[in-house]
Amino acid sequence: MFDLEARVNGQCVDFVNVHDGASTADVTLNASPLCHGDAEGNITSTSNKMTIYFETDATGARHGFDFIFVAITTGRVP
Repeated sequence: MFDLEARVNGQCVDFVNVHDGASTADVTLNASPLCHGDAEGNITSTSNKMTIYFETDATGARHGFDFIFVAITTGRVP
C-alpha cells in the first residue's frame, strides 16, 4: 500500500526516498522521490543496509505506506 498526499503544482508534498546504505548521504535507489501513488516494485540494496527517508508536511492526511523487507543471503561466510 502506498498512499501519500497528491502532488501540488507537480511537486511532491509528502515523499519517500530509499538509500543504499546506513544514511541519507548514500545513493538514492529510487529514480525520483516516491509520492502520491508512485510506489515502485522491488528495490534492492547492494549491502545489508538500507535507509528509508520519509518527509511530510502539516497538511493533508492519507493512509501512508507499507514496506516489506526481505533479507536474502548468498550463503557465504564473511
